[in-house]
Amino acid sequence: MQAGNVVDVAIEQIADGMPVDWNALQSGASDEDREFLKVLHVLDGLAGLHRSTDADDSAIDASVEETTDRIPGAAAGERSDVWGRHRLLQKIGEGSFGSVYRAWDPELEREIAIKILHQRISNSALKQRLLREGRALAKISHSNVVNVFAVESHGDRVGLCMEFIRGETLDSVLRTHGTLNAREAMLVVEDVCRALAAVHRAGFVHRDVKARNVIREQGGRVVLMDFGTGRSTEEPSRAGRQEIAGTPVYMAPEVLAGHGASPVSDVYSVGVLLYHLVTGSYPHEGRTMDDLRAAHRDGRRTPLVDRRPDLPLPFVQVVERALAMDPQQRWPSAGALLEALGAIDGSTRVRLRFLVNIGVAVVGATVGFILLGMLSSRAFNASLGRSEFADESVLDWLSWGARSCLGPATLLLLAFAALGLLVAGRRVLVAMSPPVRRWDAAARLRISAVARRLRLDDPTVLASSVLLLTASAFLGSWLHFFPLITALFSDLSTAPPATLRLLAPIVDGSLNLQNSSFRKTFSLLAIVSTLLWYLVMRVAARKGERLHWGILAGAAATIALSLAVMDYPFRLFNKWGTQFDAVRWQSQDCYILGERRDDVLLFCPALEPNRNRIVKNSDATLQRTGVHESLFTRFSQTP
Repeated sequence: MQAGNVVDVAIEQIADGMPVDWNALQSGASDEDREFLKVLHVLDGLAGLHRSTDADDSAIDASVEETTDRIPGAAAGERSDVWGRHRLLQKIGEGSFGSVYRAWDPELEREIAIKILHQRISNSALKQRLLREGRALAKISHSNVVNVFAVESHGDRVGLCMEFIRGETLDSVLRTHGTLNAREAMLVVEDVCRALAAVHRAGFVHRDVKARNVIREQGGRVVLMDFGTGRSTEEPSRAGRQEIAGTPVYMAPEVLAGHGASPVSDVYSVGVLLYHLVTGSYPHEGRTMDDLRAAHRDGRRTPLVDRRPDLPLPFVQVVERALAMDPQQRWPSAGALLEALGAIDGSTRVRLRFLVNIGVAVVGATVGFILLGMLSSRAFNASLGRSEFADESVLDWLSWGARSCLGPATLLLLAFAALGLLVAGRRVLVAMSPPVRRWDAAARLRISAVARRLRLDDPTVLASSVLLLTASAFLGSWLHFFPLITALFSDLSTAPPATLRLLAPIVDGSLNLQNSSFRKTFSLLAIVSTLLWYLVMRVAARKGERLHWGILAGAAATIALSLAVMDYPFRLFNKWGTQFDAVRWQSQDCYILGERRDDVLLFCPALEPNRNRIVKNSDATLQRTGVHESLFTRFSQTP
C-alpha cells in the first residue's frame, strides 16, 4: 500500500463503519502519516463505541419516535416519494450506509419497511452485504424473525423490502421505561432465543444481537432484526481483523480477537443482552476496541449480582454461563439457553402458583371456618333464646368453626392413613408372595366381572348407584338419630325435660355416647361420600363422559347436608360450649346465658317453661356461686 493513501483509506473505512487494520496501515505509512493515524485510531475507538450504544449502520428503529421529515424530492406539502413501485411515506431510521422508510406496496396493499442504500454508496461489497441479508432472511420463516419480501434495485440504489413492525426497540424500551426485572427480561429473550434457533438451523450466524436490533411489537411479539452482518456457517472464515463485524460491547471475546463468529458467539451476545436489559450497562466496558479486548483478556468484568443484588440466583447463573470466556463453557446453543430460561420461568411460576394456591387455601379455609362457626353459633344462640344477649365477634366464629372441623379432620386423616396402609400392605404382599399375587389377580378379575355384570363400568350407572347409596345412608342416619335431631332443633327454654336429657353429657351416671356418635356418623358419611364421588369422577374422566347435572346436584346436596347436620349442633355437644356460670336466683339453680348492660339472661332448668328469665344484675336474690358447668347437668337423671 502506498504511503500517501493510508490516511485516505483509514478515513474511508472509519466513515463506512468498517474495521480498520491499524497494524497494516502503520507498517506502510510515513512518519508524518503515522501521527495522523494515531489521531484517527482514537477517533475510530470513539466511533465504534458510539455505534455500539447509540446507532448502527443498518439499524431499523421502528419505534413510535417516527420523524416527520418530508422525503427528499417530494413536492411541498406532500409526505411521500416514489421508489420503484413503492410509495415512500416516512423516514423512520438512517445510518451510514442507508435509510429505512415506511412505504406502501400497491401490489401487496400493505405498509412495508424498505432499507435503501444511500445514493452515494457505490461499494459493491455493501450491495452484496444487503443482498446477503435479504437472502438470509428469505430462508427463515419464524414469527420472531422479521419477514423479508424482496431485494430490489432501481437505478443505482438497492433496497431490502420487509414487513413494517409497529413497536419499539428494546433500546428504546430501556430509555423510556428503565431496566427490566428478571422475569420481563426472560420473557423477551426467550423469543430472541427462538429466533436465533431458527437462524442457526437455517445455517446462518446473526453476529449482531443487541437491544437496538430487537423490536417489541405493539401486540407483544418480539422480533429479531438486521441480518446485515450475518453470514452462512458454511462460508469460510477469513483470517485477521476483517472477520470482526457487529457491535463491540456485544461481541464474544473470541470474535474481538479476530476469530470467526459462531452460534456460540451469538449465545454470548444474548448473554450481554440479558445483562444489559436488567442493568442498563454492559459486562465489559472500555473507551476503545483495544480497551475492550484488554478488559476481556484481564477478566475485568462486573458480575451481574454486583449490579443487581435483587436478581434471582438461578437467573444470574444462566446469564453468567452465557457470558463465559471459554466458548466450551457457554450454553451450547440458543435452544439450550432457551430451555435454561424456560426452566427458571417455569420454576418461578410453579413457586408463584404454589404460593397463590397456599394463599387461596388459607383464605378459603378461614372463610369456611368463619361460615361454619357462624352457622353453629347462630343455631346455638337461637336454640337457647340468647341471640340478643350473645356478643360474638368474627374471631369467635372462626374459633368455633375451626374447633368443629377438628374431629372430622382427624377422622379424615385416619381414613387416609388406613387406606394408605392397606394399599402399601397389599403391594408388599403381592410382591413377596406368589399365592397372594394369584389371589389378588383373581380377585381383581372377579371384581371387574361383577362391575361389568352390574354395569358399574358405565359412569352414569355408577354415579346413580353411588347417589342412591349415599342418599340412603344419609336418610338412614337421619332416622336413627331422629329423636336427637328433634331435640337439637327444639326451643330449649320450652322443651320437655325428656328432650333435654338427650343433650346431657352424662345420663344416669354414664357418658352419653349418642352425642359423640352423632357427629362421627355424619362426618364419616361426608368423607365416604366425597371419596366415592372422587372415584366416580375419575371413571367418568377416563371414559370421556359427562355426568348429568341432576346427579351432580344430588351428590353435592348429600355431602353439604351431611356437613351441615354434623356442624349445626357442635356447640350443643361441646362441653365448653354448654358450660355457663351457675347462680342462685330466688332459690332456683340457674345459669347465666348472657349479659346486656344491666340485664342478665338466666336459664333455670327447674322452672316450668319458659325457663329463660331476664333479671337485673342488681337483683339482691341473684347470687353467683363461682361454679362453671353444663346447663344440661340438671337433666342427667331419669325421673
